[in-house]
Amino acid sequence: MICIDNKVTVTVGTTEIVCTAKERKELDTKLGTYLMCPDPVDFCRKEEQRCPGDCSGQGRCLKNKTCWCFSGYTGLDCAKNGNFYKYNSLLHVPTLNSQIAETFMVFKTFCIFWAFN
Repeated sequence: MICIDNKVTVTVGTTEIVCTAKERKELDTKLGTYLMCPDPVDFCRKEEQRCPGDCSGQGRCLKNKTCWCFSGYTGLDCAKNGNFYKYNSLLHVPTLNSQIAETFMVFKTFCIFWAFN
């Protein structure tokens, strides 16, 4: 569905249907198929608030219309496989490799030791 000038264009197969109001549009009278058009004003307002590609189902849409991708995904719409990152559950941050995580843990341990001695 595409929203332009408070009109919703829906493509069904090769047929484009333009919805100008919340109404029923007949697709094939012989088969009895139809399309229920959404309210264009409401639909277009909500459409403006959505993230690119709805984060491809691989992330969460933030208020500023940017995607926060789940671990293993990247890109503006979270569609790219980002398995070059490994997720370290102990640190709760994505790391490029486990060596960085281990270095951080050694540094963190040193800081804690230094603070109490």
